[in-house]
Amino acid sequence: MAIDVSAHERVKHWRIARGLSQEELGRRCDLPQSKISRIESGGTTLTADDLEAIVGKGLKLTMAEFYGVAEGKAS
Repeated sequence: MAIDVSAHERVKHWRIARGLSQEELGRRCDLPQSKISRIESGGTTLTADDLEAIVGKGLKLTMAEFYGVAEGKAS
């Protein structure tokens, strides 16, 4: 059984795994550090555009990698 982890928690997990500060992640995806902090804490809504920028530009992941989905395998 998979553990449900919110996208907010995944952003923080992957940021730390990539060795990035909130400031560096924000710089990479053109978002202020304060917004990254609010996203990670769940203090603001994570929009699809912000998520796409964070995952693609900031973390350099595919959505499948971000969500831990094996590509090419149906669940």
